[in-house]
Amino acid sequence: MPRISFDFFQAQVDNKRSSFLFGLCFFLVMVAWSVLVYFIIKLLSSLFLAKYIPHTWRAPNQPFDPASLALTLILLTIIIFVSVRRISQIHNGGSTFIATKIGAIPSSIDGALGRNKLISEREKILNNIVSEISVAASISEPDLYILPGELGINALAAGLDQDDACIIVSLGALKYLDREELSALVAHEFSHIINGDMRHFTMMAGWLHGLFFLQMIARQKMFLFRSIKTVLLAGTMMALGALGSLFGRIIQAAFSRRRELLADASAAKFTRNPMALARVLKKIGGLAQGGIIQTAAVADLNHFFLAKPERSSAFSSHPPLADRIWLLDPQWDGWYYDFEENPVDFLEIKKSSTKT
Repeated sequence: MPRISFDFFQAQVDNKRSSFLFGLCFFLVMVAWSVLVYFIIKLLSSLFLAKYIPHTWRAPNQPFDPASLALTLILLTIIIFVSVRRISQIHNGGSTFIATKIGAIPSSIDGALGRNKLISEREKILNNIVSEISVAASISEPDLYILPGELGINALAAGLDQDDACIIVSLGALKYLDREELSALVAHEFSHIINGDMRHFTMMAGWLHGLFFLQMIARQKMFLFRSIKTVLLAGTMMALGALGSLFGRIIQAAFSRRRELLADASAAKFTRNPMALARVLKKIGGLAQGGIIQTAAVADLNHFFLAKPERSSAFSSHPPLADRIWLLDPQWDGWYYDFEENPVDFLEIKKSSTKT
């Protein structure tokens, strides 16, 4: 397998320069999707809706069809309204909106995960790490949340800016990571806060929600229709939503992958220990559950997470784990952490073996 060299500082420069480009690509994709929707609706209206459209509105032999344009604008209005509404919800709810949406609970220095003292001790260590990195990064300490039922190794940062931010860590991260690895994981999320990624992620989540909403509503309504024509129309609506979601996923993947590489680079800078983050990624790769988050709410939020929270995706929002590990550890032998050979005891706070 090839070894990949990586310049952390150059990666930061390249990723920041690419942000505007990806935003422009997302806009252009939406324009292209709108044009495609217009022509599809024009074709469908001539086949199924001709008798409902006023004669003066019909222009089947003309390149411009007012009726089809009107229907396209209605769909775009729905998407924009739902997207703006979701963005507004996130803005108004601040960092707590996403934490509540995915079922996270506030952490505390006294422990919030239960009565077991050793489990609570892990949580105290995590709180201390967040405090330490906040001081080192010279920013306000973000709120800390725990995903109590999620045994995959994952985390995310949410909020709007450095003064309204939270870090959410899965129970699996507490279970399987030692202190150095938890520090690297938290540093990765801090980089998203410092680099301003959360605002970009929030906007992207809003627009993706709008596209997913169109597909979701069409899927629900299709089972309520009786006639073949209406079922076909609902099916077409669902296909249009799926097409828009596909385009959105492609841009989301390209944008988010760049941001994850920047966060990896920044985490290495904060901790001065790129091997710790490499070990986190090796454990994710070696864990049967990986970084999977079970809640269904991750559909339009997966680009917020440290690792891919869904089991499969045609266009993953994260770079392959192997590529990220090689960039951090060029001498990696290609093997992930073996939990059967080196089990991690949840009830002991100990260093993980470096034999990974």
